[in-house]
Amino acid sequence: MYKTTFIISKKQEKVFTRDLNREGFTGYFVEKSGKNYYLNIFTETKLLPVVLEHVPPASIEEVDEQSWGHSWADGFNGHELTCDIYVSAAGMPQPAKEYRHIITIDPRGSFGDGHHPTTRLCAGLLQEYISQHADAGNFAMIDAGTGSGLLAITAYILGVRKIDLFDIDENSVLMAEKNLRLNNITGIKPDHGDIYSYNFSVNYDIITANLLTVLFEDNISRLVGALASDGVLIVSGISTKWSSLFKKLASKNNLFIVKHKRLEGWNGYLLKKRRIDY
Repeated sequence: MYKTTFIISKKQEKVFTRDLNREGFTGYFVEKSGKNYYLNIFTETKLLPVVLEHVPPASIEEVDEQSWGHSWADGFNGHELTCDIYVSAAGMPQPAKEYRHIITIDPRGSFGDGHHPTTRLCAGLLQEYISQHADAGNFAMIDAGTGSGLLAITAYILGVRKIDLFDIDENSVLMAEKNLRLNNITGIKPDHGDIYSYNFSVNYDIITANLLTVLFEDNISRLVGALASDGVLIVSGISTKWSSLFKKLASKNNLFIVKHKRLEGWNGYLLKKRRIDY
């Protein structure tokens, strides 16, 4: 694995992080030292994201997986997930602003610390929906492709108790399990599973899925089949480039869009099944 460091300005930080997010690239963090800002990129090869291909790096070094995990953790200082929820690393100082909920995670080795716009979109839609239902404690929810478990943790602290979650990456499953423990959540166990073959054992009131567009193309009928008649599907991972395709997929599978939000070139949707009158 390679760590490439760029010296950037404060203004460039906003531009680069926006464009990296639009590319779907999450293996980076920005640190400040004195008056300088450093953008650190982690890649499996020396090939860089498109936005940085013509930017001269300050340094390139080869690092092992463990070093990458610790560097990522060292650069993670916490962030706002929604207006009411803050995500912090274990042992870090609390934010200056007062939040209703603080989620604690170990950012090492798991995908999904919540800084990416797609996670924030899902979390915001999830919070809005749960807050409108006094009976949310009776809801059954599943988080498909859970990553760090952040959306499942969000649902739990907002009152949902029947939660399933799974991911194809075994390390993500382990980290999700650890993050649940860090937030004193018991009785919920992440599964190792592939969305193409996962056995949805019940019909869910809430399904969250922060996935790539191609995964929705291949599996949206399976997700709809696992949705309760009045349930909601909360999705993101859809860039502006693919939003028209996703809307066609939704319509083809008898879904209608209840709410659509946009953030930094990404789209989040809350959808329900269209009622068919015979």
